Amino acid sequence: IRDALRTLDVGLAYDNFGAGQSRLRDLVEVPPDYLKFDMSLIRGIDRAPLAQKKLLEGLVRVLSDLDIACLAEGVERDGELDFCRNVGFRYVQGFLLGRPAPVETWMGK
Repeated sequence: IRDALRTLDVGLAYDNFGAGQSRLRDLVEVPPDYLKFDMSLIRGIDRAPLAQKKLLEGLVRVLSDLDIACLAEGVERDGELDFCRNVGFRYVQGFLLGRPAPVETWMGK
């Protein structure tokens, strides 16, 4: 399936990494183009213990080396955004950057 998606120029994303039972083996067997880190790993990361920060930074570094684009979900504060930027997240999403909006808001754009 992964190869078929590539031939169609369709990217593969895994959502909620770090919530529940994230399967590291899947990252090797069927590597995604994008890995979305669950907000439970991101919330308050700038205030988290050093070991937690280093773990997240290491994961982002390894995944980036594997050419997997990392996305941080749930970014709500400037400190979280700064941390994500500094450790190499390629993408971020969250209320700090924009609130959810009705689909009609985006019609015609």
